[in-house]
Amino acid sequence: MNKDAMLDLYSKLENKLFNKIKEDYNLKDFLTIMTKEELNEIRKKLELKGISNLKKQELIVELQNGILNSLDNTINKLNNEEKEILKSLVENKGTYLYNEKMVDSLIKYRYSGIVFSGIINNQDKVMIIPQDLILPIKEIILDSPTIEKAKCNKLWIDIIRGLLYYYGVLDIECAHKLTANLCCKKIDFYDYLMEAVSVENPFYKYNSEERIIYLKEVEKPFYIMHQQSKIKSDYLPITMDMVHEVCSDELFGSEKEIYNLLLENPKINESEAREITKKLIIEIRNGRPLKDSLKNLFEFFNFKNLSEANRFINSVSRIYSKTIMWNLKGYTPYEMNKINNNKGTTVIKHNKIGRNDPCICGSGKKYKKCCGAKKTI
Repeated sequence: MNKDAMLDLYSKLENKLFNKIKEDYNLKDFLTIMTKEELNEIRKKLELKGISNLKKQELIVELQNGILNSLDNTINKLNNEEKEILKSLVENKGTYLYNEKMVDSLIKYRYSGIVFSGIINNQDKVMIIPQDLILPIKEIILDSPTIEKAKCNKLWIDIIRGLLYYYGVLDIECAHKLTANLCCKKIDFYDYLMEAVSVENPFYKYNSEERIIYLKEVEKPFYIMHQQSKIKSDYLPITMDMVHEVCSDELFGSEKEIYNLLLENPKINESEAREITKKLIIEIRNGRPLKDSLKNLFEFFNFKNLSEANRFINSVSRIYSKTIMWNLKGYTPYEMNKINNNKGTTVIKHNKIGRNDPCICGSGKKYKKCCGAKKTI
């Protein structure tokens, strides 16, 4: 989407979200100024059945009851940051000055029917709770059991994120068991399903029909699961320290090594190096062959001689062997080969460059007559 189209889309969104309103508007007032289409979005979000064909005023009455009856569930599904914003709204008598970083949360609130927006006094853009919802929301958001549940919800989400960082995809029963082990306590399966798996988040998806969860970066979750089923070893054991490492969003392990390798090129800045690293790691974990990864990385370098290119190839090959793989249940190729050797099984070889393949340095020669002549890989 070009810049003009983005500005046009933002302008339309602004017009929809920020009409003139009054501070004393109740829920019915806000629902009344919404379109029938927007009201149906709330109906879908709350999973209210059998009312889609009602006229607008009749639909508003049903939505008022539905929104109020669903408050507990709606608030419990919010992430920690969204709960904090809601808490600030409640503590400020239902009104909070809006900034553009809140747009995603605002839209989520709006289509849950608990927080709306507008312009007050012809100048201030605000997020606002309908007057008749402030007290019910306050009772829920400031209730200590709810806060404890929110903390638990955040912990579960972090653990699932950590598990999937290493495994890519898990069936729901296995994820529940692994999460309980890391929490060191019994977790009710239904609570886990509703508060950790089904909840909206930026990290993973839940396929309710197939009962699997997988990172959003995983391209072929069923293929990964099929590959995992061939591995006789258990999943790589995960600790809470490993979970915290993942959730810190800092680069570590092979990510850090690739990042440092890219920074050897003075034309690549830190931000670009980080972006290239993340993309490359995801491609590798999705099963991209090593020779493709090398070919892509070669585009960012202009080597002065063959020796320099060979050193680079050796470095990437070593990093590749130390990168955790989703199809290997979180183990690196090096670790899995070591496990198989200890068991006396056949060594698994992954995406080795063929001697007759075109050389990844771009010379146009076969690999065996170019970089492969010195057995650099």
